[in-house]
Amino acid sequence: MNKFKPIVIVYPEGVWYGGVTYDDVEEIFDSHIEGGKVVDRLVI
Repeated sequence: MNKFKPIVIVYPEGVWYGGVTYDDVEEIFDSHIEGGKVVDRLVI
């Protein structure tokens, strides 16, 4: 198993999300990018 997972950075806020999986991408997009609410469980 690969121990490294992608990091996503949302600008202009500069919020860093770590350990992002394919399923998390949709949640980040819907919640943060469209809805303006940070996905706390993924923030690093």
